[in-house]
Amino acid sequence: MIGSIPVDYVIFKLNEIFNVKDISSVLVTAENLDDARKIHSSRDFDRVPINKDGKIESFYDSHSDSEIQIKPEYTLSESTGIFETLSYLSKRDFFFILIGNDIPRMIHYSDLNNPLVSIGIYTQIAYCEIAVRNFARSKNPNKLDFGEKFLNDLKNSTGVSIKVDRAKGQFQNKMSLQTQTDLFDELYFDEELILFREIVKSNLDASERGEFENFINLEDAKIRSLTDMRNEVMHSKPEIIKKQSKINEWLKFLQDCQNIINVIGGKTEFHR
Repeated sequence: MIGSIPVDYVIFKLNEIFNVKDISSVLVTAENLDDARKIHSSRDFDRVPINKDGKIESFYDSHSDSEIQIKPEYTLSESTGIFETLSYLSKRDFFFILIGNDIPRMIHYSDLNNPLVSIGIYTQIAYCEIAVRNFARSKNPNKLDFGEKFLNDLKNSTGVSIKVDRAKGQFQNKMSLQTQTDLFDELYFDEELILFREIVKSNLDASERGEFENFINLEDAKIRSLTDMRNEVMHSKPEIIKKQSKINEWLKFLQDCQNIINVIGGKTEFHR
């Protein structure tokens, strides 16, 4: 829970508000197989639905150069949420969208570069960052120093890369503007993950640390990778999914964020 809003509820609402219909494409259909082949050649569509007498029951697949019947496993309901859509498209690169008894739209994994998908991912990452900062505040014994001694002691005792001086400079600028903040708000994402990792590990024995590391991989190289992915979303990169295999990386990232929130919320056995 962040403040008074459970993160699970936020993800549920995002799935409810934004769904596959919002990021899918209107179908371009053919009248027959020969017509579908022509559309593929002229417009480079891998799959072209075939509309026979007002019904779409098959499609041309350029990979097999054949007409294929549309089976239930090729379709998604229009109400399928964005996060669910990510999961589905990690297993199949396209789906037809079922609206009532009709199939008027189609989704391809490249459609996941729609800004609405980035909004969902951004929200999960933002809640993770807020949770980590609040977690650090709860562990800081001296609230009056705004986290400076806490961060310096942690950095000096573990040798981790947290740039306290840079954060302090940004913090002082905001203080001069009478902005209500502290040093934890000025950390970068990689520093937040390091901070979370070191706080949790400092309270675990050797066995529990092993369980924690298996639950969430926060080695330095992994943190750098997660930071790069986070920046792609936060900086609104036009294409965050260039190939289908990238979807699983984003799903794993979202799960890592949820795992961090679960650890902070005490939903794991090794949490203290």
